[in-house]
Amino acid sequence: MEEIKKKIVSFLFKLDSLIHILIAFFLILLAFIIVIKTLFSFNEISHSSILHAVNDILLALIIAEILWPVLKFLKKEEFSLNPFLFVGIISATRRLLFIEASQATSETHSYDHIIEMASNVGVIFVLIIVYYIYSKASQKKE
Repeated sequence: MEEIKKKIVSFLFKLDSLIHILIAFFLILLAFIIVIKTLFSFNEISHSSILHAVNDILLALIIAEILWPVLKFLKKEEFSLNPFLFVGIISATRRLLFIEASQATSETHSYDHIIEMASNVGVIFVLIIVYYIYSKASQKKE
């Protein structure tokens, strides 16, 4: 009975690793597709096309940062919070750029955009502080 249990557990670990490998390949493929799509859709230099290109490149960067925890898991390395903090910072920055660009092209100006931008700046600020504290704690641990 114990031997069957060990074989099942071993099989489940192998299956888990296979799933992580497939996810890693899918994330890499998705990032490449986004970058290639951005290159082919960038046919003119305009405010809108530059905004979309930056937006797409930041999305590819977010996907690349999500890939790091998967790779660390496959290499059996210690878990790190850093990629998730980077994703949060990049996402909030991406949203800030989008809000600012949409506000610049809009005829009406509302305080909702200002509040949303301020909240995104606050999120970025908090995530940077968390990153700093986490980095200091990781250095002390070593």
